[in-house]
Amino acid sequence: DLRAKGAEAVGLGCMAINAHSGVDGWSLEEGRRYLRVALAIEAELGVPVFHETHRRRLFWNPFQTRDLLAGQADLAGVKLNADLSHWVMCLERCWAAKASWQFNSDKIDPWWPEVLALLQKHCGMIHARVAHREGSQVADPAAPEYADELAAHLYYWGEIVKGQAARGCVSIIEPEHGPWPYQQSAPYTDRAPTHDIWEANRFVKCRVQEEFAGWVGAAEAAG
Repeated sequence: DLRAKGAEAVGLGCMAINAHSGVDGWSLEEGRRYLRVALAIEAELGVPVFHETHRRRLFWNPFQTRDLLAGQADLAGVKLNADLSHWVMCLERCWAAKASWQFNSDKIDPWWPEVLALLQKHCGMIHARVAHREGSQVADPAAPEYADELAAHLYYWGEIVKGQAARGCVSIIEPEHGPWPYQQSAPYTDRAPTHDIWEANRFVKCRVQEEFAGWVGAAEAAG
């Protein structure tokens, strides 16, 4: 329950709430009703509530996200946490990027500019995990065999950050490579990870800082 759990989190001193909101089987109107109530609860709580783009949830793919939010003036205040690794897995490709050229993405992904504009408008947070087309997390984001996937995700995150900077918003970016079952494990080892999760997240953090440092500095200078 968002109200009860949110109040508990606020009581513990949280600065923001990340929500796995709704379910993927809801109709558009059911989803919009939920979001209207969630906005009212967010106002009561007094802290931002970010709705994550997560599999099995309300914003589980870009098309559902577009159809829920586009043209809905009463949902303009909805805040998203963009974990686009889930979308990469659901769509079975890194869209609009070199990693999906074999799919002729320029022809099959004309939806991206509209969805990107919505992300730039609604995102207040990014979960920075690198996915591949058959899974929501690569074994090691620094590995050369995942260079195209890393480049695609840096492009997605960068475009969102540009939109946040244009709105004068703070960008919250959280590296989110996680343990099993996200992290691949070696068979017959009681789920021993194939790579150090701390190192994976440290690598993503450093790449994000390198990639976006100039934009952050420019935004601060302009402000």
